[in-house]
Amino acid sequence: MKIRSGFVSNSSSSSFVLGKVYMTPEQIEAFSKYIWDHEDGRDASQNEAMSWGSSEKDEYILFNSETCLFDDKLYYFGILDNNDEKGIRKFLESIGVKEENYKILC
Repeated sequence: MKIRSGFVSNSSSSSFVLGKVYMTPEQIEAFSKYIWDHEDGRDASQNEAMSWGSSEKDEYILFNSETCLFDDKLYYFGILDNNDEKGIRKFLESIGVKEENYKILC
């Protein structure tokens, strides 16, 4: 019999934090818009969301319901649904934000 010791999580969400000090004004503007666009669409019907269109560059048009990101004066923070993690990482990479400058913790 195996006994697991330590912390075990079956959570479908993670904590997210990104300091704005590590970002250019252009990156801050782009990520703020990304959050706004994705959260704004959360309450839209599936047909309405599909009518907005989706390119290969942005395949994750809507956040899942558990994702809740906040735009503070000095940083971004919040809860990130694990299904949104890949899209957010991909977007941050596309605007030049280094992975070492943000944390996603399970």
